[in-house]
Amino acid sequence: MLVQKKWAKVLGLAISFPSSIFGVALIVETLIENDVVSKKIGWLLFIVFIVNTISLMVWYALKVKTKD
Repeated sequence: MLVQKKWAKVLGLAISFPSSIFGVALIVETLIENDVVSKKIGWLLFIVFIVNTISLMVWYALKVKTKD
């Protein structure tokens, strides 16, 4: 199945989202264990990353949808 070029950004973010969550979780856990950031700041970074990625997917989808 070929993906239309205009939907490539949305599809790329959607496909990479689970592995990105896993990677950010490992990084944040390491930062918390090494006392680089507090537990609250670590959770905040994790949540901000998730919200940012979801908002980018929605932004790109709406941007592409208006081009149709």
